[in-house]
Amino acid sequence: MQQIQIKGRVGKDAVIKSTNGKDITLFSVCVDSSYINNNGEKVEKSTWYSCLYKRSGVAAHIKKGDLIFVQGELSAQIYVNDRREPSLDLSISVSRIEFLGSKSKDNES
Repeated sequence: MQQIQIKGRVGKDAVIKSTNGKDITLFSVCVDSSYINNNGEKVEKSTWYSCLYKRSGVAAHIKKGDLIFVQGELSAQIYVNDRREPSLDLSISVSRIEFLGSKSKDNES
């Protein structure tokens, strides 16, 4: 089992899906990072994670732009995107969530 911890912004409001009679919460998180390349230039990078949480009660609290901490089991899958290029889908089966602040509250301070 490969565990991961990330801190990032929620991409859109969480949705609840029913699978085999059980509700699950689905949402995405974007983690931004940067590095300095060989030319001394700063390069920005965004990595998206698809998150699946086996509890539905939290879905109403996961809103677009919220800063969130997620911990869980990482899985990766290669697929062919719309441009017929190989792409990587990173998914987290979430075991822990911490809410670190909403976008609207962050903008007020």
